[in-house]
Amino acid sequence: MRTEYCYLTDYAIDDENYSILHDLLILGMNLKLVSPQYDRVLLIPTDFSIPSKNLGLIHQVWSVIIRKAPIQFDCQRPMGNNDDIYKWFRINMFNISGYKKILYLGKNSIVIKDLGSFFSFPTPSSPLDFSLWSISQFGPVHNHNFLLFHPNHYDFVHLIDKLCDWVETPNIRNQRLMMNMNGDIGPYINGLFEEYFGVRICTLPTYTYIQVAPFIDKSFKEIHKMNDPRIFSFLIPVKGSGEIDDIPMTYHKIFAKISKERLGIQFRINESFHIDPSLSNLISSRIKKSHIPNLEKNVIKHVANTSIAKLIPKILCIVIIAVSVLMKSSNYILLKIIL
Repeated sequence: MRTEYCYLTDYAIDDENYSILHDLLILGMNLKLVSPQYDRVLLIPTDFSIPSKNLGLIHQVWSVIIRKAPIQFDCQRPMGNNDDIYKWFRINMFNISGYKKILYLGKNSIVIKDLGSFFSFPTPSSPLDFSLWSISQFGPVHNHNFLLFHPNHYDFVHLIDKLCDWVETPNIRNQRLMMNMNGDIGPYINGLFEEYFGVRICTLPTYTYIQVAPFIDKSFKEIHKMNDPRIFSFLIPVKGSGEIDDIPMTYHKIFAKISKERLGIQFRINESFHIDPSLSNLISSRIKKSHIPNLEKNVIKHVANTSIAKLIPKILCIVIIAVSVLMKSSNYILLKIIL
């Protein structure tokens, strides 16, 4: 039986090292540990062939697998090369039925707290993108690698129409299909969602989703510390280079280690990245405290034992009083018989 809300990511293309597979396996295991009460949905193209071994690993961490055909664009101009079709495959998530709200997460995300509270926000909702844009001439710019939305056919159809508009009039649309021409609203699908939803987007709190990248604004890093307890999740760079903060990368490595132990495979991790042992121990202890299997049963058992322990003195007191009353009654009866 499916849950009312769910988490979702997509798996439409990969490289020869299965780098993207590794990221989505870590994310799936991460969500399974942090927020197991919601479905974890993986969206895959029907024409994407996955080796049976890899598919078996996917089924261990993603609870629902949905196959959708690549989107057929009826645009007057070609979309570009074949790989471009898969850049837009994510639009299919609006054509999924059975869920009231879906929270899309980028495959290279790391979640450190239960995200269930975000399902109470209106749709669509996304946090600000602090890596490059945040505020543009058009207003706030959002990071749609963290997108809460209501799946519906209307948005699905109109997003495809909007995309054709981009392809057919690249100059009018500021050539937003091109990475180097997207300084206003973000590249590719981020820009598409930003322009399509416009003022309808609800802006989520700052600490919802922190993008970690070498090119992030230094002033943001100075103001917002990566160990802030209000942070819910991070977006780890796919192929980042340069200095990256210890804390989110430590979280990433720890969840990768847990995934390795439970799935039995070696994950792609930058082993040359130095980790402070004390920091690793601190984060490990937090994870263990938060995500111990059968924690609720253990807590209930502990509470029950504690409650019984607290009742023992009261029970003993009642027993002593009862015995005293009986003894007094027995003495009175015995005295009466003697007299």
